[in-house]
Amino acid sequence: MTSALKITLPEFSQALSRYDTLITSITHPKPPFLTDLDPWRRHILPGLIASRTPPYMTKDELYKLMECKLKRGKSRPLLPLILRNAPSLVHTCTQTAFSTPDLSTSLQHLCKLTGVGPATAGYILAAQRPEEAVVFSDEGFRWVVCGGDWGANMKYTKEEYLTLVEGVKEVQKRLGEGVKMEEVERVGFVLGREAGGDKGTKPGRKRKVEDEEEQAEEKGRGKKGRISKGKELKEGGKEDTTGDTGKETKEQTVLNTSGRILRSRKKLSG
Repeated sequence: MTSALKITLPEFSQALSRYDTLITSITHPKPPFLTDLDPWRRHILPGLIASRTPPYMTKDELYKLMECKLKRGKSRPLLPLILRNAPSLVHTCTQTAFSTPDLSTSLQHLCKLTGVGPATAGYILAAQRPEEAVVFSDEGFRWVVCGGDWGANMKYTKEEYLTLVEGVKEVQKRLGEGVKMEEVERVGFVLGREAGGDKGTKPGRKRKVEDEEEQAEEKGRGKKGRISKGKELKEGGKEDTTGDTGKETKEQTVLNTSGRILRSRKKLSG
């Protein structure tokens, strides 16, 4: 694997040419398909945003973009959070963010939306201003910022995202004017996936990294909905008084941090 600091333009072009094949290979057989979502993210969504005066994103577009992010990266129980946002709030927050030249301030406006942290905000800004922003992917960050350390610690903060943007611009400048920022991220994505991504992460560290990303995206739920390491996220309940002990029980649907649905019974006192 060639580092972002040393990769040549021919090596860069070769890696970029493998992107579409990679997207096809990681596309899950269950729709919506990444082979549809990723081209939409890169080619259709920017035009939809730019066609509006002033520019903004709709709630349906935000939901579809989150689908693309989750299919392209790690699966997370974040789509229900996006649904909690009122369409008017998505309109207002994205319009304000898009009208703000400063990237850091734009991130802050977008992160007011439930389910949107710096990682998702990076996807949004990359669609609205691809010449200034870039997708915040694990692979892109670890290639550009961490020198190809695929098990490097990430906290998914605004500061990390801004560091990624500056690093991508440096690679872009070194390789020449014909190279786009989104191409730099896509090459990092290819090289990271081909190298096995974060398979080199130490036992226990991978889960912690995933939890940190999830927490960054899950703000707005309050203390009850917060996910922390080793804890489960309770997602509502349903009364069930058919327990064979004669005592009232409450059956709760529990969503653990890996996104699997579990069932548990909790005895109630008295």
